[in-house]
Amino acid sequence: MEMMRLAFEKPHLKVVGIGGTLREGSTSLGARRRALVASEDAGAVA
Repeated sequence: MEMMRLAFEKPHLKVVGIGGTLREGSTSLGARRRALVASEDAGAVA
């Protein structure tokens, strides 16, 4: 629980970048899309 409290003390988390290929159908592109959707669902803003 302490780690969750520490994680939410700062209002914004900045993601600099996620590596991988942008080739349609690639696993890294699929993972990136899922990560972005999850981030948005959690309240992330661009």
